[in-house]
Amino acid sequence: MYGALINIRSVYYKATALQDHIIDKNIDTALLTETWLHGDERDIVHLAEALTPRFKTEHTASLSARGEGIGVTSRQTITLKQCPSQSCESFEHMIIRLTTHSLTYHIALTYRQPLKRNNRSTFNMFHTDFTNVTSDFILLRGKLLLLGDFNTYTLTIKILQIRRNFIHVKHVQCSPTRLRGYSHEPHT
Repeated sequence: MYGALINIRSVYYKATALQDHIIDKNIDTALLTETWLHGDERDIVHLAEALTPRFKTEHTASLSARGEGIGVTSRQTITLKQCPSQSCESFEHMIIRLTTHSLTYHIALTYRQPLKRNNRSTFNMFHTDFTNVTSDFILLRGKLLLLGDFNTYTLTIKILQIRRNFIHVKHVQCSPTRLRGYSHEPHT
């Protein structure tokens, strides 16, 4: 199975490009952050344009701000089910159970808005929420994947500290998602 984590930064404006990328790269499952979908009838046309033939989608729209929303699109031969999870104020997440052949994966897809002076989330709130969600997540059966856009460099150190508290088998090496326009934590 071939998967991809994509910070789409608006399905509205990139539906065709997303579909082409999924087909060209032979992606079985694409996990999307910053979908900018609303969670209502306005999304129907955009999801139809973005949905690759023989794929299905699970999506959670952000009710709080533009630029958020997360989702997963997967081949119809793969079973997708969104699992219940506690809600958090400091980041968006969804836990997906993905089953293909005899393998089951639980994926925690996460999107954290960059910290800005005007949003209510603080780093301490995120740390508490993230630890709680991770504590529940590791109790699930199957292979576990924690993926997302955490929108910070300094947060990586805290995530590594949280990760050390749990059983950890493999770490996926990744590169930055932005080459320019890097966002920093606000200095306090």
